[in-house]
Amino acid sequence: MIKIKLFLCPDCDDIVKLRTEIIRTCYCGHSSGVYEKDGLHATIGGKAIPLGFKNSGLWFALQNRPTSGQGICFEAFVIPKICDTVTKGRLAGESGLVGNCLLKKEPKLARK
Repeated sequence: MIKIKLFLCPDCDDIVKLRTEIIRTCYCGHSSGVYEKDGLHATIGGKAIPLGFKNSGLWFALQNRPTSGQGICFEAFVIPKICDTVTKGRLAGESGLVGNCLLKKEPKLARK
């Protein structure tokens, strides 16, 4: 099953997929996030707004992707401000410890 959490940066409009133990940062650097080792819980930082997908719907849409015409819709949602699986923390532009994990910053790629 696909598990995906994303965050939106309201400053640069980037949408970034979270990864386990690697802090992901948006283009402008004002938002960041990381999955914890369990692959369910996440920590976001800065101005990040967490987003989610209904995983079963995404999986169905991927498995039934049409050759042409309209794609298959699936449910996406904004994760509430208070959520058991997403914690707001200080991550933007930092590396260090979150929980018991030593986190590595993702290398920045040059944009053309």
